[in-house]
Amino acid sequence: MNNKTVKRLRRKVKQIQLEWFRTLLPDNEQDKVSLENISSLMPDQTHVYANGKMNLSFMTDKFVMKWLKQCPEIETYEEMMYYAKNKNLPSKGNN
Repeated sequence: MNNKTVKRLRRKVKQIQLEWFRTLLPDNEQDKVSLENISSLMPDQTHVYANGKMNLSFMTDKFVMKWLKQCPEIETYEEMMYYAKNKNLPSKGNN
């Protein structure tokens, strides 16, 4: 994947994280979260050890970037969850 594409995808990461984070909060708290402070609100732990192996924590920068590299057409958190539920990932063999 070339640098221009990666740069374009990297710009989407914070927006997708913001959408996800707002789904966790009640309506009156959602306005307090913005693109400027989303990094400070995300957990510091980037990996989780489970079932004898290390996995990426959900919705970290690397996790979202991995999904975007597999499906660059993803623009929103809802689209990302659609791909997750329907398992329409190129790495799974379904195009």
